[in-house]
Amino acid sequence: MATLPPPYDPTVKTSFSYTTVVKRWPVIITNLIDCVYKANHELTVTSTTSATDDLVKKKIEEGKAIIEKASKLKYEMARDKALTPIPDDGGPHVELYNTELEKLSANGKGTWFTAPWLYAECYLYRLFRTWFSLTEHWTQFDPFFTLKEDTFKGSGAAVYQLALTMTEIDSEAEKGSLDKDLARLEVLFDEMIQMCFWGNATDLSLLTTLSTEKLQTVGKEAQAASRKFIL
Repeated sequence: MATLPPPYDPTVKTSFSYTTVVKRWPVIITNLIDCVYKANHELTVTSTTSATDDLVKKKIEEGKAIIEKASKLKYEMARDKALTPIPDDGGPHVELYNTELEKLSANGKGTWFTAPWLYAECYLYRLFRTWFSLTEHWTQFDPFFTLKEDTFKGSGAAVYQLALTMTEIDSEAEKGSLDKDLARLEVLFDEMIQMCFWGNATDLSLLTTLSTEKLQTVGKEAQAASRKFIL
């Protein structure tokens, strides 16, 4: 029976995994810090009534605590410190993450530059979720919402065109016209596969330093390059 290859990790400095620890994750953490900071600032500016002062102050303090945790994490990550157990927030999979972390630590793979990339990536976002879910006023806050919304708006024309295309395909499928035109069906299938490739190629969490305009360019380039991989 063949043995599985070792997990992909950042120990090779020329790898994407290493670049992730050095560049991608710090940028993601910084964006989270900026988002919470801006939200806190808006709370400070818009708070005008004494009736809401106590609630606003508590939310601001909770926001500061999240920023402090994120800053500490960024510092520890850059210095290859050990990943710490995720606090139990009552949500799913915390025990699963922590049990796996114990195993990794026991094998000398429990730091940011030694842990398997996929585990550490998932761990990071689960830890983010815990920071917010353990608060009283930030439980529903999405620190990545602004980025997702701006990118969605910037892709409005493409989304609209895709929606029209899907509506047309659905209409033709109901009429049964596609069943009679296999050549057109093949073209449509090819286009749908390319759309899926484009979505993977423009994952926001992977392209942390690109503007919305640059993302569109990357998407078009990726779509063209992906053609040769469609069988």
